[in-house]
Amino acid sequence: MILKLIMPFIFFSLISALRKYVQSGLSKHNIRQRKGENMILCQKCGTYVHESIIHKKSGRKFCSKRCSNL
Repeated sequence: MILKLIMPFIFFSLISALRKYVQSGLSKHNIRQRKGENMILCQKCGTYVHESIIHKKSGRKFCSKRCSNL
């Protein structure tokens, strides 16, 4: 009898915990996807390049491999 009264509470608690876990994982994933929305200035030629495609060399940021080798 008591088990029938407690089961809905346990079920609701498990569903709520699972929902919070999934939402926290999704929010972390969205933060990773948003990274790279900035435009970066090439330190050689002065061209602005999307952050996701920059080339780094010796701590400097370049628009291409060609600029990074010059």
